Amino acid sequence: MMTSITRERAEMGITHNDFRRIFPRLLTTATEMQIGLQSEISWGTTRKLKVEVSAEFVRKIALLRLPYVHIHFEFQGFTDAGADEFMANFDRAFHKGGG
Repeated sequence: MMTSITRERAEMGITHNDFRRIFPRLLTTATEMQIGLQSEISWGTTRKLKVEVSAEFVRKIALLRLPYVHIHFEFQGFTDAGADEFMANFDRAFHKGGG
């Protein structure tokens, strides 16, 4: 039995469309993938990742409307360092610039 490592990203300021558009860019070395709000990704038979994206929520501040979601990651066959490296790449891919 493979041990699982979980990570969470709460209140990410993205929409479902943002996730579907950007997330596949992180998976160029995956051997199989099914991308959706419940995604399953494989790298051969040893490493798997399950990702679950919540419903879209909206934070209202006066007239401003900001969408956000919660995302749950379950890594199988990854070391802690490997999961952390994937999450660092994930955070970089979804980083919104400002200045």
